[in-house]
Amino acid sequence: MYNMQFLMFDIGFLEIILIIVGVLVISAIFFRRYFSALIYDYVIDGGLSFADNFLFGLGLIGLDIGDWIAAFLIFKKERKITGGAIAGFAAWEAANFLPISLIPVVGEAVEVFFNLFPAVFISRLLFNKYSSAEKKEYKLEEEVSIAEQLGIGVSKEKKVLKKVKKLIGRADPVDALKESKKPVEEVSSKLGDYTNNLISDTNHILQYIVKQNIKAPHEMINILQQGINEAGQLLQQAADAEENKDFETAINSAINAKNIIISAAQQFDNAFQQYQSQL
Repeated sequence: MYNMQFLMFDIGFLEIILIIVGVLVISAIFFRRYFSALIYDYVIDGGLSFADNFLFGLGLIGLDIGDWIAAFLIFKKERKITGGAIAGFAAWEAANFLPISLIPVVGEAVEVFFNLFPAVFISRLLFNKYSSAEKKEYKLEEEVSIAEQLGIGVSKEKKVLKKVKKLIGRADPVDALKESKKPVEEVSSKLGDYTNNLISDTNHILQYIVKQNIKAPHEMINILQQGINEAGQLLQQAADAEENKDFETAINSAINAKNIIISAAQQFDNAFQQYQSQL
């Protein structure tokens, strides 16, 4: 009976360990961007801080060489994720807010308290540039795809897009943002010019039809008028979408407007020719 109880307890304990390990592994996979920050907080910063005590006792007199090395490593890593200012503060925390750490008693108290404080994790969680970089990446990818479908040359921007994806994958959203800024502006400019040309061409067609002062039966004029009204509404949608940098909607609306007015003009011509043949 005793052996069975011990065996049941032993199996239960192993299951708990496996669950904990499983949770840690899943967390490391799905939340690796933040999970790795804890390694910098407690393994690199905490480990090197602890090692100071064995460096000829230098840590005991305020010369926290291990903390300074950790601060350098943290800054080098975090400046690519949160930017220089936030990374600098996280590094300063790792260095125990030097020169405060050199003050007797106060320095030791600060070190003990902040060795347990997850500064890298919190700064990365609150100030990381991943979201902004991924939005830029998505926008560049979307607009490059639209431009390619329209036959607009974007080979240079396509190369930058690949580089941006690699930078984000390498935990460097700060540089990804810098790399994507100019290409996004350039592709947007090309798509804006394309949209403006479509709107301008369609407006010229509308103006030409209106200036003709066509004399025809009312039902035939209605064909043209309906086409003009629908095309005008779509052109306004295109202009509004372009202003909001929604080039897919803008270009589709402009193309539809042009197709509608051309179709209306052709229907009118066919109907008018039949009308004249019957006179």
